[in-house]
Amino acid sequence: MATLTPQGETASSHRAGSVRHSRTAHTRRPRSALEILHWLRSMLDRPLTSYHLVLGSVALLVIVGLMMVLSASSVNAYLTVGDSYFYVKRQLIFLTVGVLGAFAIMKLPPSTLRLLSWFGVALGAILLILTYTPLGI
Repeated sequence: MATLTPQGETASSHRAGSVRHSRTAHTRRPRSALEILHWLRSMLDRPLTSYHLVLGSVALLVIVGLMMVLSASSVNAYLTVGDSYFYVKRQLIFLTVGVLGAFAIMKLPPSTLRLLSWFGVALGAILLILTYTPLGI
């Protein structure tokens, strides 16, 4: 299966280093919308694309979340604690614990994850029901 590179060549001919491609062929960009769609399709058909998209999305959300914590709480933290980065540091500690926990859970076998998921659903349901009690006020 040949994939289209960003320069508009197929990856098999690009790797082979064929003589028929001149220097101008390496700088060629896709010109039509159909070539762009074909290139995009070849990039999205790679085996780890969904993994990289999810990982990139999570990383962007974490970075934006940390920026929001910093912008929303820096003045309040400076006035109350004396350190503008108090809440950001605390958030980074929670982030580190969460990432380490995610790596630990990622190593578990699927059967264990299925069993733990029922406990997670039950815990979530109990916590939702508790919002209707005086504890939820």
